[in-house]
Amino acid sequence: MASRADTWFQPLDPDIRSDWTGLREVCLRRFALPVDDRATQTTRMEELFNNMDQGLGEKISEYLERADDFDAQYGIEKNGSI
Repeated sequence: MASRADTWFQPLDPDIRSDWTGLREVCLRRFALPVDDRATQTTRMEELFNNMDQGLGEKISEYLERADDFDAQYGIEKNGSI
């Protein structure tokens, strides 16, 4: 079974995968945290949390990855630290 990183990395264009500068830019775009004010961050977190239901036809592993991503990005906020 492929890792999440490998699953993200392998479909990239081979030219990007072999070019550190290009790969860095793709990574920064994909994994950059949003730069919003606290109210916007809270609204985004609430919307994502309210839509955390498993999608029709979505594998449980995909759903759990989304939940992990949510927790990684909003774990502190959802625990009342906002």
